[in-house]
Amino acid sequence: MGKIYIPSRGEHLVGLLKKPEKPTERLVIISHSFKGDKDYQPIMHFFSEEMHKREYATLRFDFYGSGESGGFKHFPEATVSSEVEDLENVMQFARNKGYNKLHLVGLSLGATVSVMAYDDHIDSMVLWSPAFNLKRMHERYRKAFQGKNFIYRERNFTSERIKFGRAMWEEMADIDLKGNLSLISCPVMVAYGFDDREERIMEIEEYFNFFNNQSLLVGIEGGDHDFLVPEAMRELIKKSADFIEGKIALYSDF
Repeated sequence: MGKIYIPSRGEHLVGLLKKPEKPTERLVIISHSFKGDKDYQPIMHFFSEEMHKREYATLRFDFYGSGESGGFKHFPEATVSSEVEDLENVMQFARNKGYNKLHLVGLSLGATVSVMAYDDHIDSMVLWSPAFNLKRMHERYRKAFQGKNFIYRERNFTSERIKFGRAMWEEMADIDLKGNLSLISCPVMVAYGFDDREERIMEIEEYFNFFNNQSLLVGIEGGDHDFLVPEAMRELIKKSADFIEGKIALYSDF
């Protein structure tokens, strides 16, 4: 596995590219969550390992303002649109390297960004705990942002305080993904954990109705928002990998 540097918007994103022994055109691009990075949730690493065993190349990377891509001191400058542009540049970088069969995997806000960056040349998408309704997130922080250009939010695992910028928060009020979802023509797997918040689960089930008939909704027993429970994480990894490989019928009952 090698560290790579991907140009985007005049900066460089840092990614980890893992290649199988045999050359391949198949690449899985993994996008991290809000306040996350390419190594933050364990599932990012373990899913990459699973796809490598199945002879796919994998690329997980830090959006600008996260992890090694400028560091969290620049996170207040990030917006949803800037992350979409980052992912589009990662996709173009991958195609320039000869990866012509791309699969997008995203966690939470990373799933939102994957939906917004989608183009007709994507082979499949897997969305874990997708944050479909960003307007709800905007309303949640409305009071906190009164008269402020940023607020502090803690990272769940490290308690590290980072600045969440006003620009991203304001943009969330105007994002409606329903139109995006109906334009996606590739197979899509949407997954959530039964132990996530009830309102998130209801939101995911509602928005799933806008996907095409090649799409699959999967609930994971014991799964939380980040799939930290090992059994739930393993189940999700296997089902996601099988879906990308085209084994859709195996989980048609979900």
